[in-house]
Amino acid sequence: MQFLKNALALYIRASLHVGLAVSALSHLFSQHFQQTAAPNFYLFVFFATVVSYNFAKFSAFQHLRSLGFYLTKKSVLLVQFVAVFGLVITCLQLAISQILFASILGLFTLLYAIPLGTNKQNWRNSAYLKIFIIAGVWACTVVVLPLIPIINMELTRLMAYTALVFVFTLASTLVFEIRDLNRDDVHLKTIPQLYGVMNTKILGVFLYLFVMLGIGFLNEFKAVFWYASFLTSAMGILFLAFADTKQPKHYADFWVESLPIFWWLLYQLGQWYY
Repeated sequence: MQFLKNALALYIRASLHVGLAVSALSHLFSQHFQQTAAPNFYLFVFFATVVSYNFAKFSAFQHLRSLGFYLTKKSVLLVQFVAVFGLVITCLQLAISQILFASILGLFTLLYAIPLGTNKQNWRNSAYLKIFIIAGVWACTVVVLPLIPIINMELTRLMAYTALVFVFTLASTLVFEIRDLNRDDVHLKTIPQLYGVMNTKILGVFLYLFVMLGIGFLNEFKAVFWYASFLTSAMGILFLAFADTKQPKHYADFWVESLPIFWWLLYQLGQWYY
């Protein structure tokens, strides 16, 4: 039992879960657009996410130490080493245009984590920015990156789907912001700090409803994808409703982070059923 607990802790703290979530969401939208890439691409997304998230975590090690991160530091370093190796191997098999675009997203990750400028401030610790950078990088990775070599979609439609994934990620991240309300510095000006927990939840509900309606409108309410999107957004609303500053262990970093995986699974089941 202790082994399973340690394995779960490593799986979450080494960002393997979030890596799986991003790659699942990327594959989901590729399927929906009928532009599924080679398996190597989704491995690249997985490794890139793991490397990026762990890099950001290591840059804020003193903060994470209080969360018990030090208990698995060596194991996480090993995972990071393997992920970097996997990232390099899979990157070499991408189109040049994808590598360039992924490099731009990687630059945003560096600016998110590394202090720059005279005040030695990174974007992670800059007021207002944190949640929007995360949502933006997720949206571009999920929707735009797979389609770059073969874009055959109207620009407005592509931008609309990117905006919907941005809004979905934004809504899901609010649970983390509520959790961290008592830990975040006041100068970060997170949404719960600015508007309170209840108003943050109300905002999140509207964001999820926007995703439901937006996907329905763009997709002309095609059954499988819309039902999967509706159920996933409804689950997100439930997670948000029960979110608090004192959450059960892994409430946010496992269950809420699983929403993209649930979305992918629901779509696969729907495809099989229909």
